[in-house]
Amino acid sequence: MHVRGIHIQSSTAFLKEKHQSLKMAKQVLPSQEDDSLSLEAVRVWTEKDTVYRLGNSASLFYEKSINHTTLKKSPYTSSIVSQLQTELHSTKTELHSAENRLQQQQLISMEEQQQRMEEQTTQLEQQQRKMEEQEHRMEKHQRMLEAKCEMMEDQKQALLGLQFQKALKSSLPGHPPELHDSEK
Repeated sequence: MHVRGIHIQSSTAFLKEKHQSLKMAKQVLPSQEDDSLSLEAVRVWTEKDTVYRLGNSASLFYEKSINHTTLKKSPYTSSIVSQLQTELHSTKTELHSAENRLQQQQLISMEEQQQRMEEQTTQLEQQQRKMEEQEHRMEKHQRMLEAKCEMMEDQKQALLGLQFQKALKSSLPGHPPELHDSEK
């Protein structure tokens, strides 16, 4: 990783190694003197008057010498700028590609949902047609039953009329009463 033209990982590793070597050479146990080794390993104050890894609290532990070394900003080199531009372009390309894939997936998902809705609509229409057909058959059957009922009512009236006529004939003088099969 690059920050202001400094390769952070390698400088951090370098400072750790330098700190460890000073610690071994002076045989210092973990204490406040260990902090002085950090300053000795770094020996660099930044332009903000801070020491790497100690921040603004460095002045609480160490006096700043008159001729202290200050970390200068190193300008970006053209290779770093072009590298960053290449990474930015690559990232933009990946982002655009990911957006396209997401849009395609959403479109496919919407098409699938629309197809399922059309299938469900077709099924509902078929069910509605079947129900209408059954309702039509039931209405037809009901009309047939009503017609049979009317016919039976007419037949009942006709039978009652015949029975009445028979009874009337048998009650007239000179007509013998008709005997039922059981009376014969």
